Amino acid sequence: SCLRNGSYSGVYVDDDNRIYAFCRENEKQRALIVMNNSDKEYKVSQQLSEAVAEYCISIEAGTVIEPYGYMFEVLSK
Repeated sequence: SCLRNGSYSGVYVDDDNRIYAFCRENEKQRALIVMNNSDKEYKVSQQLSEAVAEYCISIEAGTVIEPYGYMFEVLSK
């Protein structure tokens, strides 16, 4: 699994809203993880949506991530 043994790339950081996105990737898979480390829900910003699009993963601006929640997507190559 790319989550255990893949390379790591930071994708997006929003310190004010405590949002962090990163990618793990190996020769077979790519995973994108977005974490909300805040006690408030977070609506995905246009900047985050555009940042993850560079990794061929689509997260629509306005999507809600619950407090202390996360979202992830794994793609096969």
